[in-house]
Amino acid sequence: HLMFLVRDWSFPYEYQFGGIGGNKLLDARLKIQPTHQAEHQTVRRHIRTCFSRVSCFLLPHPGLKVATNPTFDGRLSDIDPEFVNELRVFVPTVLSRSSLQVKKINGEMINCREWLTYFKAYMEIYQGDTLPEPRSMLEATAEANNLNAIMTCQEYYSEEMNKVCGADKPYVNPHELEATHNRAFNGALQKFNGIRKMGGESYAAVYLERLKNQLQQLANEYRVSNTNKNIFQTFRTPAVFAVMLFIFYVVTGISEFIGLSSVTNMLLVPFYMALVTLFTWLFLSYTGRAPEVAQAIDNTADIVVQKVMIPMVQRIGTRGVEHLIGVEVPRQNPPSR
Repeated sequence: HLMFLVRDWSFPYEYQFGGIGGNKLLDARLKIQPTHQAEHQTVRRHIRTCFSRVSCFLLPHPGLKVATNPTFDGRLSDIDPEFVNELRVFVPTVLSRSSLQVKKINGEMINCREWLTYFKAYMEIYQGDTLPEPRSMLEATAEANNLNAIMTCQEYYSEEMNKVCGADKPYVNPHELEATHNRAFNGALQKFNGIRKMGGESYAAVYLERLKNQLQQLANEYRVSNTNKNIFQTFRTPAVFAVMLFIFYVVTGISEFIGLSSVTNMLLVPFYMALVTLFTWLFLSYTGRAPEVAQAIDNTADIVVQKVMIPMVQRIGTRGVEHLIGVEVPRQNPPSR
């Protein structure tokens, strides 16, 4: 809704004060005349198509006390009564509950967050000492319009991902997480392309790429969050060394039982090394000291998992162990005949 508010209207005998006279004046001023230049005719022709409603309201002069008194403080007793009467008609037409309407830009309803984005865009172009060019205002509107589309699509993506792997959801299989990401990612892109935007396709393509990058960042955050929910991932390093200690203990016990003392003595060295490494990791993790040493121990545990445990899982073929350690086991396709 575009409203022209005209104050100090001095010709009430031609067009009376208020909305009725204002709309008549507006119709007269927007009427296209053969003497008008082409650009003026275009403005008059298109101004009503750019807004769902265009109106005008005429206000009289507020009085000499308002115009000439340097200490005027806004009290109604100093304002001309006729101006106050017209103001009491005008204000409800703008601020009354029945007059409040959902704002639309480019035919799309906008919420408070999107409205704030437009305000920020307009504040930037009005910060200078001169009035901005109409093209600058159009570009600011198009930018805010595309930014709002990005935020809407990000909300859609987050809602879809939270249904499967939100903060209150348990750990999910990485395959299911990626499937959900692909579905939400494609849905967000379709939603972005379906939103009416200003600036044209080439202008929107820049923001489409920005949306893709931001969605990938969100996807990485969901992946990290999901990994942290895996209990084994949290205790991966101590679990790996505990398994190693158990294996060394069993093997040394069997070797001692069958009389292979040399094998037992040979395994004692890696056994105590693993034991010392485990207690070192627990101490560093608890105190937060020497994080680079703790990271090196974590890397060692990862190497053991990748080089030893995964090949064992491949040979055993136990899907339960694969789910337990939270590692996707690569499988080789059988050779084609």
